[in-house]
Amino acid sequence: MKFFVLLFALSIFVKPVLAEDTRYLNLPFKTIEGKKVTLSELKGKPVLLEFWASWCLACSISFTHTNRIAEKYKKELFIIGINTDIEDISELKDYIKENNIKFSVWINNPEGNFHFGGISSLPTFIILDKNGRIVKKIIGIKKDTETEIEQVIKKLLP
Repeated sequence: MKFFVLLFALSIFVKPVLAEDTRYLNLPFKTIEGKKVTLSELKGKPVLLEFWASWCLACSISFTHTNRIAEKYKKELFIIGINTDIEDISELKDYIKENNIKFSVWINNPEGNFHFGGISSLPTFIILDKNGRIVKKIIGIKKDTETEIEQVIKKLLP
């Protein structure tokens, strides 16, 4: 019984601390121009992150949805694709062009996979509010993923 009381107490006190862990905001990523950048530089607008890889078929399908969201909310939202497997910038630029990706793409920091509650499947969508706090994490792509993302985004916009 004491074990369950302790477990319950820990769940109450530890969860808020984990929810407020925003160290991911200072992780250095790299743009396709080779510039180092952090998520903390994007405060002021909500952010949609899409973690993806070139070998991931579901990711290539998701680009159409993310492109539509990017077109619709380009003034109110930062949309960043985080590539997890291509390190060569020239190769990544070719992939972006071949797949008609119309949103910004950054190269993943390997530590990024351990933040955001872990990135265990691709694609993974992370939505941050204008202060950089994680609001929603969506793993995979389903027929209603685009709608689900838009519903969260609309709640974050003024």
